[in-house]
Amino acid sequence: QRVAKAFEDVLGDQLTGGYVVDKKGHPIELKKIGVTLGAHPAPDADCVKGCEKIYAGLQKVGKDDLVFTLGSNGFSALLTLPVAGLNIDDVSEVTRVMQIQHGAPTHDLNAIRNHIDVLKGGRISRYIHQKGAKAVHIVACEPGNWELLMADNRWLHNLAEGSTFQTAIDAIKKFDAW
Repeated sequence: QRVAKAFEDVLGDQLTGGYVVDKKGHPIELKKIGVTLGAHPAPDADCVKGCEKIYAGLQKVGKDDLVFTLGSNGFSALLTLPVAGLNIDDVSEVTRVMQIQHGAPTHDLNAIRNHIDVLKGGRISRYIHQKGAKAVHIVACEPGNWELLMADNRWLHNLAEGSTFQTAIDAIKKFDAW
């Protein structure tokens, strides 16, 4: 919310909408941008509710719009909108089994998450591009983490990434979670 708050402060009345999902327990600080508080590290139904609002906002984007996407710590769990055929319990179970039970790092878990989500894996950028709008993508992270974040880009969910279904299968097998 801190980065989104800066947008509210700077853009004022020029800001026409927006939505963020933040971690449960954080106070809601935004006035113009909507907020849903969701669970982390395993996403919950509130993450889905917030992401449904983000997705609905993407459907309203016009060709003359400038869209800002903001990502930060917790992005991988909080940005969760399961693909058709899966539900939030399925996605939470993937996180629980892979990361909590088998100790998979987020990099390996994201190889799976990026293929079972409506918004991840650069799909946000694709929706914006298909509408003919322009986008500015902002990632707020700790200094020095760029190399890790950009390795195979499995972290910056608003941007295209390079994993395949086979990468996801390999991650599941690597941690004996098949």
